[in-house]
Amino acid sequence: MTAKIVGQIHSSLVRRSRGRPKLESDQEARIKVFQEARRLFLDRGYSHSTMDELAAQRGVSKKTLYQLFPSKRAVLGMIVDDGRHTIMRLPFEDDSASMMDALRHIFRVDVDDEVCFERIAMMRLCRQERSDTREVELTLMQEAYDAYARLFGNWVTRQIALGRMRAIDPEVATTIMFEMFYGGLFTQDGRLKHWDSKAERRRYMEECIRMFVDGTRAG
Repeated sequence: MTAKIVGQIHSSLVRRSRGRPKLESDQEARIKVFQEARRLFLDRGYSHSTMDELAAQRGVSKKTLYQLFPSKRAVLGMIVDDGRHTIMRLPFEDDSASMMDALRHIFRVDVDDEVCFERIAMMRLCRQERSDTREVELTLMQEAYDAYARLFGNWVTRQIALGRMRAIDPEVATTIMFEMFYGGLFTQDGRLKHWDSKAERRRYMEECIRMFVDGTRAG
């Protein structure tokens, strides 16, 4: 769990707990519920998990659970926010890096097995559930895709201004890169693509980045 999420949990409890002396225990309870929900949603899927089940897993009443989190969607939004770091590293301000190295960094080509597993779980949640559940689609689009697209679009805009990329609509460039890089990690029916090895998966990622760099190079 990132420090940002812990801070969000703490801030939320401060707002909810004026005049109450049990801030620390409530904060710990909310963190534990968040961790259990994250495990449950990523393992079984959002639509197959319930607040009743989450309350039972943590051994708390539904009333207590809803005091900690106002809705199932609120829990999911925090999980998605916490999982962002596994998918992309943005913002990225080092314009001295080559375009290839910058994109390798942004798209986390070098992730270790643990982070890769978390990223796959997050992507599976996004990919499989988004088309089935409108509530999930709204949360994921608001909390993840839009944020990533905006940050990457800002990075593209800066590279164009620096003369490192040709003039191209940042939104178009973002769509192309996202579809090429992430779309290729799934089969046509929405399942995660099987790779024979990590090296094979990395070669695909490297080729996506190389094609993007070659296709958007200035001059």
